[in-house]
Amino acid sequence: EDGSVGGGAMYYLAKGLKQKWLGILFSVLVIPFAFVISAVVDTNTIALAVENEFAIPTWITGIVLASLLLVFGLFAAINQIGEKQMNAYIDTFSAVEVEDALTPVLEDGEYFFTTDRDFKVMQLTDVHLGGGFLSRNEDKMTINAIAAMVQEEKPDLIIVTGDTSFAVPYISGTINNAIAHRMFMRLMERLEISWTVVFGNHDSESYNYYNRVAVSKMYDDESLEHCLFLPDGDLSGEGNHVINVKNSLGLITE
Repeated sequence: EDGSVGGGAMYYLAKGLKQKWLGILFSVLVIPFAFVISAVVDTNTIALAVENEFAIPTWITGIVLASLLLVFGLFAAINQIGEKQMNAYIDTFSAVEVEDALTPVLEDGEYFFTTDRDFKVMQLTDVHLGGGFLSRNEDKMTINAIAAMVQEEKPDLIIVTGDTSFAVPYISGTINNAIAHRMFMRLMERLEISWTVVFGNHDSESYNYYNRVAVSKMYDDESLEHCLFLPDGDLSGEGNHVINVKNSLGLITE
């Protein structure tokens, strides 16, 4: 009636036999097998193609593909554990106390700070958090350095001008750039200083899991209380935005 098409065993169980619960049960039970079956079919297709093109036996291709799957799965598991450990470490940092701290206000799609005193901005660039097991020590040193600088300078605003992430596989041990971005967000929120980012080329490389739009959505998260990132600014480019500083007379000074 509405132009849609339905079918399959679950459809016949629910509609044909009038046993909706059987259709639901079948749908739930078949989910794990769908992943296994599709993986086997794809692997078999690849193996046959390689055999036809290069005369390499299918069993050799199968072993190579299975080994690669095992290695990448192991790397992903190690990096997941590493991220949890790094999160626990980041959570040991305390909020930075700033005398006469300023609170930004969102007006007409832009953030404004109001002050008659000097406004201190800390600019960070090429933070290069890898987020993988190969860059664990470097990531920890980077986090320590950022926290120490923020504690010493006590800025009103922190701006990262590109390359928070550096998820380069042979350097960091991962292509999942979300890990690095999540680590940085967590650190900034722990320090409780207003902050924002703009993107560089390494924040979303072509081989990374998440593209520029997806990374932008990560920072556009209401749970990030101190983040001033605005993905829908009037400037061209993904995630470019304006933050204004005005005095008590309402005049924009920065």
